[in-house]
Amino acid sequence: MLDPKRPDCPYPFKEPRGYQGGLVLYQPHWPLGVIGIVASRLVERFYRPTVMLTAVDGLVKGSAHSIEGYDLFAAIRACEDLNE
Repeated sequence: MLDPKRPDCPYPFKEPRGYQGGLVLYQPHWPLGVIGIVASRLVERFYRPTVMLTAVDGLVKGSAHSIEGYDLFAAIRACEDLNE
């Protein structure tokens, strides 16, 4: 079922009440060349820091876009021990 607030969105999306986080999306088949554009559009639409990831040659690669006042790079660095 589509979210009635976002009828043009092909995927259901409901934010829990009071949710203040970002979006992290992964699909192994997404083309690396377009996820940056899509991530940018998601930030414009939902005003949330957004990370989109895809699989390329056995590695996960992606694009990250933030919002004003949120240091997404620092947030990713804070958990760099979880990344390769």
